[in-house]
Amino acid sequence: MGYNLAKPYYFYKTLAFICLMILPVFISGCEDKQPKEETSTEQVEKKPVMRILFVGNQYSSSNNMPNILQALAQNDPSSHFDLEIGNLIEENASLAQLWKHNDRKKILTQKKWDYVILQPHPLWASSEGGVYFTHKSLSVWSKTIESIGAIPVFIMNWPLEKTDPIYGNPKYFGLKNYQNMHRMLRGYSKALAKKNDMILMPIGDYWMYCMSKNNNISLYGESTENFEDTDNTEIENNIENTINKFLPPLTDGTYPTLEESFAKTVNNASNVNFGRISSKESDIDVPFASKDSLPSREGAFLSALVIYKTLVDKTLNDIEYTPNGMSRKTKDALIAIASAKAKK
Repeated sequence: MGYNLAKPYYFYKTLAFICLMILPVFISGCEDKQPKEETSTEQVEKKPVMRILFVGNQYSSSNNMPNILQALAQNDPSSHFDLEIGNLIEENASLAQLWKHNDRKKILTQKKWDYVILQPHPLWASSEGGVYFTHKSLSVWSKTIESIGAIPVFIMNWPLEKTDPIYGNPKYFGLKNYQNMHRMLRGYSKALAKKNDMILMPIGDYWMYCMSKNNNISLYGESTENFEDTDNTEIENNIENTINKFLPPLTDGTYPTLEESFAKTVNNASNVNFGRISSKESDIDVPFASKDSLPSREGAFLSALVIYKTLVDKTLNDIEYTPNGMSRKTKDALIAIASAKAKK
């Protein structure tokens, strides 16, 4: 006599039997479909973040130079870092004035900065008062930056644009031309960076190097391209000799070593009695550079390349970023110039 499936007892007994038979097969099939654990080590790792704070004026911020610096890292496949950028920027400000900024303490301590880059007033090296107050403020800035665990960096500015009316004004150390001004900036920058044990960012040297190549790339003011082909193989491996040849010689016909002579002037300026203005830096009436001396798109790009190369400590061969509106030819020429070695 067979099972009568119409009766509930036999129905459920048969159903239980069937389930017991197919359950192992079902479980086995599910196990086969489970995703296998990845044994590959090819996993995308998060890059460490390098945090950089800019302290300065429109010399730092013009044409979005800090953003260009960040874009260089984002578009460099061989970069080992992501960059995070902060700013303490005030128009026309000197480092002494920025020290009194209401948000200084807040910005310095809101993140764990790796580098704090200090951009001085364009005319800081053009008068004894400017040298004195920059020397005084750099000392305070440097100690404070080190106390928060960051590394202080001092920018060597570029000279004012060739036609700036300040040239020839006896009030400013009798600056004759942009070459003469670069000698001042270069010498005092090296002396103060050494005195305060800071990294010197030689942006001014690279600007002068670019201008000495006569490739008609405009680093100042409005972005213009009147590019003439330059054979990059002619670019010297060390820019020191090029700059010294480009600067006018001293009266005795020799090229300056700069460090000793300008360090002496820094020490002399530190000991000068400035009377009333020594306690009120903001009373000094110093004009800012004209807009014609601010960085163009090309100038901002060259400055960012020098900073990137120096702080990230790498070559610029893999840079994929190109600023909007810049030709590939200009980009390649500026990368070649920034890749030259500056004398330490």
